[in-house]
Amino acid sequence: GFRAALAFYPACGLKGRLPDGLAPYAPVRVFHGTADAEVSPRRCDDLVKLSRARNADIEIVLYPDAVHGFDDPGRKRQSDAANATAKADAAAKALAFVADTLKR
Repeated sequence: GFRAALAFYPACGLKGRLPDGLAPYAPVRVFHGTADAEVSPRRCDDLVKLSRARNADIEIVLYPDAVHGFDDPGRKRQSDAANATAKADAAAKALAFVADTLKR
């Protein structure tokens, strides 16, 4: 199995298959931009809240004004300040999370 999971701008609707939230067996961290036009950050936030109510070890970071693919290293994506900020923060948090998980 997995010891941890990272999800960058996932689609969390899952066609209504998780009405009570998710019960992952490993900790999960989700990174999402609030300006994502491809998938709903609100849906992911709702899923995380439902899951946390079930004591799931899952957290979401919502980046204001960042879009889908905010971590794309290309000049076009990174010329937007919101995307650049989100990319830097998400990378640092993801690396720290993985390092911390592997220490356990």
